[in-house]
Amino acid sequence: MSTNLDCVICKAPITRKINCIECSICENNVHYTCATKISSVYTTDMLNSIKKSAGALLFRCSTCMDKQNCNNNIVNKIDKLEETVNKLSDIITNNILSELKNIKEELTRCVEKANDTEALVKEKVQALMLDNESIRRHIYRGDVIIRGVDANLIKSTDELYECIFKIAKTLDLELNHNDINFCTFIQNKTSILVKLNSVYKRDKLMHNYFISHNLQLSNIFETAKDERIYINDHLSPLASKINFWCRKLIKADKIKKFRIIRKNMPQAKVTFLTGEEKTLNFEMINAMWKTILNSEVSAKEL
Repeated sequence: MSTNLDCVICKAPITRKINCIECSICENNVHYTCATKISSVYTTDMLNSIKKSAGALLFRCSTCMDKQNCNNNIVNKIDKLEETVNKLSDIITNNILSELKNIKEELTRCVEKANDTEALVKEKVQALMLDNESIRRHIYRGDVIIRGVDANLIKSTDELYECIFKIAKTLDLELNHNDINFCTFIQNKTSILVKLNSVYKRDKLMHNYFISHNLQLSNIFETAKDERIYINDHLSPLASKINFWCRKLIKADKIKKFRIIRKNMPQAKVTFLTGEEKTLNFEMINAMWKTILNSEVSAKEL
């Protein structure tokens, strides 16, 4: 029960002679006559019914009705703001999705272009490797590599040439200065590179070497020990890699022996431990060697 005994609308005192009703919200008193002025909805009979309902029905004074309207307006504005925010969110989301789609399409085109460029570069590199290999093979065609000659036994260039002449003579081949284009120590003086002017004499030297297959350093230098002298082809870069990998495969007991096939793109004829023979290219031998390396790494990790 409100302690305010004045009508909140007309401000006149509340008396028992004049019917009044209490606001269900603020609990202030309002004359019936003033209440009917608030809204045409309110009538004397309705006010009596509200009063007798003991709170089941509600009566609001003009102040509370204004507040309710204000609250309703605020709620409506909040609803509209929420609706606007949702619409704006949808617009932003759609724009972002559209931009992401455009970015994805652009990235896809870039990846495709990069793949095409990579394929083109690989093709050109492969072609250059073939050209380089072909050129190197022709340049090295008249060369041999001699290993096993102690550099300390040779004091001058003349002695180096004389050593080459003696090796050839031991293999039943006569050589002179006109037959040799160039010769020098290579690989920290562990090997001798000999460039012959005649491919015929070069092949004859290798043929006689493989027939005898027992060339000793003591055959060239009387004071030297009985140590083997090895004569090999001067291999191109790719052929050298194949030769290196095949030797490693032999040490790893993966193959029994091999022979380099000198082509524009070199290959190796490999004999496996089972006796089976296969001709393998650069990529195949490289894959075999990588498999061994990976196995060794896995074994160390365990």
